[in-house]
Amino acid sequence: MTCAAGNSVSFATGSSEEHEALHESGGAWTLWHWRGGGTPWSRVVDLEVARAWLLRNEQFDALALIEDGPGTESLPDPSASVSGASRLRVARVYDARSEHDGQRLLVDRLWPRGIGRDSGQFDRWLKEVAPSTELRRWYGHQPERLAEFSSRYREELSEGEPARHLGALVESARSGPVTLVTATKVLSLSAARVLAEAVGEHLSR
Repeated sequence: MTCAAGNSVSFATGSSEEHEALHESGGAWTLWHWRGGGTPWSRVVDLEVARAWLLRNEQFDALALIEDGPGTESLPDPSASVSGASRLRVARVYDARSEHDGQRLLVDRLWPRGIGRDSGQFDRWLKEVAPSTELRRWYGHQPERLAEFSSRYREELSEGEPARHLGALVESARSGPVTLVTATKVLSLSAARVLAEAVGEHLSR
């Protein structure tokens, strides 16, 4: 159930015996929990926890609204060789360029619909690091398959040509800001997000 009032919105789930609600107001997220007739308790959560809650409770419309806001996620770059101001980012290919993007790299296997070859929306197309066609078709961005997809995708990135191109991508990220762009609507379900996490792990070693 979704309720909106003024500039706030709540997403609720559960039954009268046990109930949870995620409330957003002014960019701040609060998770509420009730059990039976007891006193409700709440805690402030960050955007990542809010995304995970919405995903777990299949609030896909809400996820899409979050992703379609600024359209970009920033992941802290853990590499000591890159300045603290640098970021490894994930964005939709349809988003306008930002001064913080650095290199914009398309990491989808397929060319995005509606994007011209000379659009300037990204600097390079790295389809070699995208999931295989078989894995992509199996996944289909079904939330319940995300964990298994992530595991299989990481296996693909660990050997052969994908591993070589992943290494080159890691080196690019060491040199400065990198934004991985994808046509996937919900970034938290995208292969680009899994790839960004893999790159971040390499940077931290």
